[in-house]
Amino acid sequence: RDRALFLITESEARFRDLANTAPALMWISAPDSKRAFVNEAYMTFTGLSREADEALDWRDMLHPDDDKRIRIEESIGADMGRVFILEARYRRADGAYRWLHSISQPRYTEIGELTGYVGIAFDVSDAKKAEQDLQHINDLLRERVEAAIAERDQVQAALAQSQKMEALG
Repeated sequence: RDRALFLITESEARFRDLANTAPALMWISAPDSKRAFVNEAYMTFTGLSREADEALDWRDMLHPDDDKRIRIEESIGADMGRVFILEARYRRADGAYRWLHSISQPRYTEIGELTGYVGIAFDVSDAKKAEQDLQHINDLLRERVEAAIAERDQVQAALAQSQKMEALG
């Protein structure tokens, strides 16, 4: 019995060490979507204590423009009882919004009852910014190509007119 208790305690300590040193936000949630566990990266992101994070409704951190969509996607994912992926902007401790890409995996009891989710989230803000910058560059390039084509068409039309005038002369 003492040995079993020691092994369980050791296993839990390894899990916490692993989770708390991970650079990604990690959590375990209860069926009501409240957090039963959050790692150090999660607490750093929110700026709250473990107890405050566990009491916090994570949806309260959503950007207003993403709130409705994410609540619908989360509801659909939870209703299906399968892995679901969300990507939205969440408010960080300093008030800035960051894009998080999260994956939530359902947890079940031995008899198949859903007990919540285990999840991980990665900050993809830099990738989103690069994507926006690339889209902006593509838009500028498209505008310049269209302008060059329009200019070429005008020059060709002027040349054709000039050739007609020369032929008449």
